[in-house]
Amino acid sequence: MRVLVILICLLALTACGQKSGKVKLELTSSFVVNGPVAFGTKAAGGLMVWGMSKDGDSFSRVLIDSSNIELDLPNGEWTFTAVAWESSSDTLLDRDQLRCARSASMKLEGDLVQVNLAMEAANCANASFRGGSAALPPNLHLNLCQNALAVEGAGDKCTNDSLPASNRKSDKAPVRSVRVRMMEFDKLGKTVVARGPGLSRCINMPNSTSGLWITPPDLAIPVGDPNKPAENPFRMELEFHWNTLGCNGLTELDFGVTQLPLGLVSPGHKFFVDGSNNHVSFINVSDKLVCKGRENETTFVNGDGSRAHPYVICNVAQLQRIHADLTPTESYRLAADIDLNASTKGLASAVLPPNAATCWELGQTWQPIGYSLNANCTRNDNAFNGSFHGGGHTIK
Repeated sequence: MRVLVILICLLALTACGQKSGKVKLELTSSFVVNGPVAFGTKAAGGLMVWGMSKDGDSFSRVLIDSSNIELDLPNGEWTFTAVAWESSSDTLLDRDQLRCARSASMKLEGDLVQVNLAMEAANCANASFRGGSAALPPNLHLNLCQNALAVEGAGDKCTNDSLPASNRKSDKAPVRSVRVRMMEFDKLGKTVVARGPGLSRCINMPNSTSGLWITPPDLAIPVGDPNKPAENPFRMELEFHWNTLGCNGLTELDFGVTQLPLGLVSPGHKFFVDGSNNHVSFINVSDKLVCKGRENETTFVNGDGSRAHPYVICNVAQLQRIHADLTPTESYRLAADIDLNASTKGLASAVLPPNAATCWELGQTWQPIGYSLNANCTRNDNAFNGSFHGGGHTIK
């Protein structure tokens, strides 16, 4: 048996029993495995502890070998949770040997309290961890969708328009890799403060013509009871990298971030358990997030022009770029509403194809995609035989 010891002791200046008082929480990773052995040598996949009060305060911390962390917590009724990923391959968040523990609710009023959390694999089958599935650890199937709220069941799909599938409900989000992060944080009041890097794992989007997201089968994320989402402490952050595998984006334009305050059962997303007891999560990645900060970008946001990864268009300049870079069979996807009027009425503000300005007249409107004008104002036809996904947006 592995036993996590949480010591809670009174701050020196806090009076016992005061509702407004605080307690000091000391977290240690001292475990017993056939004698005094540090748990950090066993939990190569990571070890985290969460606390949540009935007043809405919460925290999370990563523990490593011989770590000692002190926190000041408000008095009140608290529940403590721990998960250990005992990976044999040192892979973070690995489901190889998942172990869990959760304490009963306890009232902190300033007295010395000792909490023992028995870390056992059997505990992970508790509704507090298994997300409504009948067994644990289940596989996690992560789907990134333009509109996850359109999804109605575990068997639904998010694919590209040009790759229709049975039960297709939404476009697939234009993401090449995503970093799944279990957050270290303090939420003492209304403000959430990041307290460390947490535990994270990068998942690559395969270059699959099916348009479907594939998740490594060894990824394990604790999921609270879907029927009691407010009691779920497993706050997460997802980092969506638009153009790079390996989550290697460097600037704010290379990736977007969304937080899941209640983990995989957070509002705005969809979570199901399928017939094989797998967790099936549909995460909403809005086009607004995809196009954030891209108002003046001339290069495409994402994609390689293939059907599986179409070029993504967020503004007039990118739409006009099709004229300059047109390959007749490439695929494009619109991710924002576009108003062409402001950019086609008058040469001074027009976004024009290369060398075409001398051929345009003041007030001339949009020229159809599929031909261009050369330096001599001669029309070059280049019929468009690719695909253009509207994504539910408009061009006017």
